[in-house]
Amino acid sequence: MSEENIPQAESQENSCCNSNNNAAENHKAAADHAAPKKCNCCDKCTGEPGCTCGCADCTCHAPEKKRKFQSIFNLFGMLGFLISLALIIILLFTHRSHEKNGSKDVLAAQKAHGSSMAVAFVNTDSVLTHYDLVKKMSDDYKAKYKRLEGELNAKQSAFEKDASYFQEQVQKKALSDQSAQEIYQQLMVEQQKIAELKQKYSMEMAQNEMEMNVSVLDSVMNFLKRYNTKYKYDYILGFTKTGNILYANDTLDITKDVIRELNAEYKKKTGK
Repeated sequence: MSEENIPQAESQENSCCNSNNNAAENHKAAADHAAPKKCNCCDKCTGEPGCTCGCADCTCHAPEKKRKFQSIFNLFGMLGFLISLALIIILLFTHRSHEKNGSKDVLAAQKAHGSSMAVAFVNTDSVLTHYDLVKKMSDDYKAKYKRLEGELNAKQSAFEKDASYFQEQVQKKALSDQSAQEIYQQLMVEQQKIAELKQKYSMEMAQNEMEMNVSVLDSVMNFLKRYNTKYKYDYILGFTKTGNILYANDTLDITKDVIRELNAEYKKKTGK
């Protein structure tokens, strides 16, 4: 063998050795990966998943513990949902019970707090909106207003037609000065009558509106007197958004109860 071939042979021999060493190391790594890893928790740990060494620190039980914690978490989540649902049902029942009992709940709440006076309030805006008597009066008022407005519009339209015709005749010089003067005076009288009628109707509607308000107020006040013989309030206040009461506790509100009984009396009285 020549000297030039000696280094080449040595190189091939070293390459074979390195390949063998790498294969051995890879085989060992694969074996270590496949073999179960032992915990350092105790000497009895086998390293198998779910081993029975009984050590609390054994990581072989981690998946099992995770499942247990997940089950406990799910259980608490379900309990929380059920509790929330129960609270919602209780609140709904309480709200409906308050609407049904009205003054009884208000009085009971005030007695429970040791109040020396019984106080409640009525939202007058709601009464004016939902009281059937007010609806009937309002419909009658609107019908009358529409009728009077129609009469005025008809008279005003006829006057404007006559005035327009008169102006045409004057421009055509179809009228004598005396006739023109007489027709002009008649038109002025008619215009004055329309203005007076308009003022009369306006005052009449204002009077009707005032009488309607007084009638509604009397109806509500007389009802509350009868209503209070049963509940014995010291004060029943009227609450409006633009009134002097800036804040009122909703637990003192008897509006729905009052409207319900007002409409029941009105229906009984009118048979409607």
